[in-house]
Amino acid sequence: MKLFLGNNVSYPWTIDGGNGFRGYFIYGGKLYRQVEALHFILDKIDESNNIAILKMMSGVYSFIIKKGNYIISSVDRLRGLPLFYSIIESEFCIGDDVEFLCSEIKDIEISNDSVDDMLSSDTFVLGQNTLFNNLYQIRAGEVCVFDELSNTIHNKQYYTTNHDYLYDDNEEVNLKEQFWLAYKRTGEDMIKALRNRTAVIPLSGGADSRMILDLLIQGGYKKIICYTYGKSGNKEAEISRNVAKKNGCKWYFIPYTPQMWEHIRDSKERFRYENYAASFTSTPHFQDYPAVKFLKEKHLIPSDAVFIPGHSGDIPNGNHVAKVYTQPKVTDKECLNSILNFTYHRIKSSTLKRLKKYYPILENGSPQDYATIEEWFDTAERQAKYIVNSVRVYEFFGYEWLIPLWDNNQLDFWSHISLRWRYGRCLYYKMTQGDNIPSTNDPSLRKTIENKIRKTPVLRSIVRRIMKMKYWKSSNLYMEHLLDKKDYMRACLFEYQSFSVVTLICKNYVNRILSEYGKAKE
Repeated sequence: MKLFLGNNVSYPWTIDGGNGFRGYFIYGGKLYRQVEALHFILDKIDESNNIAILKMMSGVYSFIIKKGNYIISSVDRLRGLPLFYSIIESEFCIGDDVEFLCSEIKDIEISNDSVDDMLSSDTFVLGQNTLFNNLYQIRAGEVCVFDELSNTIHNKQYYTTNHDYLYDDNEEVNLKEQFWLAYKRTGEDMIKALRNRTAVIPLSGGADSRMILDLLIQGGYKKIICYTYGKSGNKEAEISRNVAKKNGCKWYFIPYTPQMWEHIRDSKERFRYENYAASFTSTPHFQDYPAVKFLKEKHLIPSDAVFIPGHSGDIPNGNHVAKVYTQPKVTDKECLNSILNFTYHRIKSSTLKRLKKYYPILENGSPQDYATIEEWFDTAERQAKYIVNSVRVYEFFGYEWLIPLWDNNQLDFWSHISLRWRYGRCLYYKMTQGDNIPSTNDPSLRKTIENKIRKTPVLRSIVRRIMKMKYWKSSNLYMEHLLDKKDYMRACLFEYQSFSVVTLICKNYVNRILSEYGKAKE
């Protein structure tokens, strides 16, 4: 075995006898980090006894251990700290420094299929694959076992989305008790993981970051800094400021301007970050980059601050449950179409074939069965590889982070809630309304008009293209200026109608990799 480990300031590796651990987890109410965490795993995990233990470990982690002739490695349920591997001249090579690992592969080849995957979704390469042949990633909720004697790899999911046992829909009082008990435990575990460091919350105008702040306040935590960013005077910033003020928290606003993005676009640091964040598997996430850079350079947060975004907190409680699953009967074809329509703007047969391999869609399933399949696809692919992977920006600037709305308390609770209560986040909103401060999740006339436009194809196409052109001067983030103006305006005319800045960042990244490593072989 050969390790390729990054020199991480955020969640540094703990190495002992060729075994490694990075991150933290909570097991049986106790926080484990560094040496204690590694020794726990060495004591509890082996090639055949790992699923039950891993299911009970709640946190952010990756580990690599050797037991006899077996090398066992795994990542948490959201792949928060990714691992990549390859077999090079019969030697198992693994680590998180994917550029170094990649450099060791002789005659490395771009994968045509993976390029198609990424350009079809704008965000990720499907399954265990990367943009290269013979370079793989460990998927969210997966354990990887390499047998040195047989030179074989066995991957197994220790976690997938599950809704086997449901609470009684009609016992609303019990649901309320269980809801707040789960969130109370999440808050307690979050405070435990903070270890008295400053919590830095990207406080948007939505519900999830507000929930994180509420849990800290309810737990009596005092060391909190909130921030938001964007165009000066934007509505979300006003909501964020009001929420922070109501809770007595320090709050910063970082103004975004076209000139700021143009400076980043032309900097060498931008490409270092892009390589680190994308790791040949997903589109680099830039939205928070200027804000975190500003907070660090202006010394507005402590060096040991911990960022706590609300990433993917809406997934377990139903925000991505498609309307089709509210029908009494759903077909496997409707399930597949729902996945494709939500994630892909085009799809080649090779990508579709791989999708069906990784996410087999059963026949004659219930609406709940099909909703669960789509939810796990969304979780393991877009959420893990793009949304949650955006935490790379915190690491790039030297900070640790937490994703509390995906801890085991949350996943266990929402796994027992029916579609009736999860569709449209019905139960979540019913339980959390009441602070009288507006939210970007609230209904509005604008949202009603936008929904009507979306349902009128010709009008939708025209309006979208005009609006995207206007975004160059008027968007809330000005992220369009990370791109060349001519390229952006050309895309407004000729790209598919729902393209975004992310589409073009993805294309630029893939084209750069193709240029640096050579085009994929036919």
